Amino acid sequence: MSPTITRRWERFEGSSDAYLAVTIMLMVLIVMPILTLGAQTFQRISTAVLVGLTVTLSMAASRAHQWTIRISWIASVVIVIAAVLPDSPKELAILSGIALGILMISSPVVIIRRIARHETITPTTMWGAIAAYLALGMAFSLMYAGVYLADPGSFPTITDGRLGDFNYFSYVTMTTLGYGDIAPASELTRAMAVVQTLVGQIFLVVVVARVVSLLGRTRYRDPTPADSLSLEATPRGDQNRGKGNHSADKGGE
Repeated sequence: MSPTITRRWERFEGSSDAYLAVTIMLMVLIVMPILTLGAQTFQRISTAVLVGLTVTLSMAASRAHQWTIRISWIASVVIVIAAVLPDSPKELAILSGIALGILMISSPVVIIRRIARHETITPTTMWGAIAAYLALGMAFSLMYAGVYLADPGSFPTITDGRLGDFNYFSYVTMTTLGYGDIAPASELTRAMAVVQTLVGQIFLVVVVARVVSLLGRTRYRDPTPADSLSLEATPRGDQNRGKGNHSADKGGE
C-alpha cells in the first residue's frame, strides 16, 4: 500500500467518518432483508460479507490490535465460504449464524473501549456510541436466527426463518416496544431477550444519552496517582507559587 493511501486511511480512521460509515453499514444490514427479498442465498452471502466488513472497520476505527483484526477477517472468510457452499448441512448453517452474532458482538465491545478513552466528547464519540448500540441489536438478531435454525420451536410464530423477522424482534425487544406478534418460547431465547432488554436499556440511558448531552465538552478526570505523588513531592513554596500562577491565568481568561 502506498504511503499516500496509508495516510488517508489513517486520517479516515481517526475521524468521525469511520464510525459514521459503520453506522451506515449497520443500517444497510437492518434493511438487507427488504433489499434481497426472495433471494435467500444472496441474502445469506451478502449478510456474511457485510458483517465481516462492519466488524473489521469497527476494529480498525477503534485502534484494535492487528491480530484481532486478522482473526475477524479469517472468521468472516470462513463464514462467507460456509454461506456460499451449496446444500450445506443444517449444522453448518446453525454454526454460521451463531458465529456471525458472536463476531458482530465484538464491535460494540471494541467501540466502547475506544470511546471511553475520549476526554473530549466529539462527533466521533457520538457516532461510535450509536454504532455500538446498533451493532448490539444486530448481534442478537443473528444469534436469534442461529438458535431458530437449531430449534424452530423457539419462535413458534416465525415460519420461514427470514432474517428480517429476527431484526424486527431484536430491535423491538431492545427498545422495549414489545408488540407481541413475535414471542420467544424456549428458555434460551427468553433468557436472551431478557439480557438484551437490560443491556440495551442500560446502554441507551447511560452511554448514548450521556454522550449526546456532553457533546463538545471535556469530561472531568480525577488526578492520577502519579499526579498525586508529584504534588506531594513538590515543596510547599513551589505549590503556592503554582497556585498563584494558576489564579493569574484564570484572571487573564
